[in-house]
Amino acid sequence: MPLTARQHEILIGTLLGDGCLEQNGRHVRLKVDHSAAQKAYALWKYAELRDVAAAEPYEIAVADARTGNTYRHVRFATRSDRLFDPYRAMFYQDGCKRVPAERFCEIIRPCVPDCMTYKLL
Repeated sequence: MPLTARQHEILIGTLLGDGCLEQNGRHVRLKVDHSAAQKAYALWKYAELRDVAAAEPYEIAVADARTGNTYRHVRFATRSDRLFDPYRAMFYQDGCKRVPAERFCEIIRPCVPDCMTYKLL
């Protein structure tokens, strides 16, 4: 089942931010990880992506070895699916996520129709 236009926009926005696509077997999955302070946002994102999610969000304590502090996170992942493969090809080069500047307007045009009014740095 393909992503809806809204799910596509959420996925693009997530990848432009701190979202991560991970190779998992033959295909790719989206990993979502937010601080517990952003739990409502993580739950909203899950609700929007529920039909491609592998499981419900869960909370986890993450220890920071540098500071010794422990932080609470809310996480979930989508199932691994070929529908995410083109996004990985678009955003990842040599295993590193990069926003493709030369295709930026093409990528966000459905969300921001007059993309050319924004100057890319």
